[in-house]
Amino acid sequence: MVMGLLPRRLLQIWYRLNDRPLDFPTPREQMLIEELRDTFRRSLPALASRCSEAEKVWVDHRNQLRDLVFREDPRQFLRWDSIVYTMYVGDARCIGQELKHLKRSSKWNTCWKTLVEESPVGNPRRSVMFPRSSGNVIHHTYHLCQLEEKTGINIGDLGLVVEFGGGYGSMCRLIHKIGFRGRYVILDLPEFSALQRFYLQLVGVPICPFDSADENGVIIVSDVHSIAKHIPASFTSKSAFIATWSISEAPLELRQSVLTLVSQFDALLIAYQERFEDIDNFSFFADWRGSLGGSHIWFDEQINHLPGNRYLFGVKPTFFAKDVAKEDKSNKCVSRK
Repeated sequence: MVMGLLPRRLLQIWYRLNDRPLDFPTPREQMLIEELRDTFRRSLPALASRCSEAEKVWVDHRNQLRDLVFREDPRQFLRWDSIVYTMYVGDARCIGQELKHLKRSSKWNTCWKTLVEESPVGNPRRSVMFPRSSGNVIHHTYHLCQLEEKTGINIGDLGLVVEFGGGYGSMCRLIHKIGFRGRYVILDLPEFSALQRFYLQLVGVPICPFDSADENGVIIVSDVHSIAKHIPASFTSKSAFIATWSISEAPLELRQSVLTLVSQFDALLIAYQERFEDIDNFSFFADWRGSLGGSHIWFDEQINHLPGNRYLFGVKPTFFAKDVAKEDKSNKCVSRK
């Protein structure tokens, strides 16, 4: 996935030639910067006591983000090492393959070509493969393309989306850009929740207060027990759950709590590592699928350009478009090795 030494040097030169210094912050940007910093002032640093090694790493990233918010200009947070390392894909080789797939899609000209256009918020590095975009946006758009192709769900028609581990808000922005106008709930760690509010407000995505009763808009929470409050007891519009390399890194107890809440959603997109620390994620998700009986049609497949990683797509038979795929339409999982 890492480019060779010479291509990397050329890439750095290309980045420098295409970089532009940030202007002075506008009054609105300055207001949101101060709101972000105030959020961190009102909270305590994360503690690493009684955590697994993986959790301790995330505690370090949370505290690094806190430090950078105060020391640096948050308008360029997509250049910060802790963000790039944890949630930002640059011009890795896999991005070229994902872009090629998007361009070959029948929806390239009508949807994906516009969707992959990057926002300047966060000062992201543009992709040398497609300068109107970035590696991260191409990566996220590819996930959505895969979701539609495997399940037949039209993302713009969804009425409820729950995302576990929302990064800095990129997926949420894309789903709104594609036409989604329903309720979007993001569950994440407090520091990243604050970053998501900052980013999404700057890109114009509507954020609702935590206790909002409105049906539409984005709700950002950091407590799994509060998610249920924002999921209607019964909803007639289509629903989707999204977790890309997040639920598979979570402690088992937290995983079970979240998956129980979303187990009856109409569509699910989960990207996961086959193993994480000492957990066999392939077996974990197979057991979870089995516990749901025949409620969904499942597609579990290797991501060929990302060895050791898999997609798990689920869709209720009611919403599955029969012409989407030729695989077995029974309730058994279609597992592709």
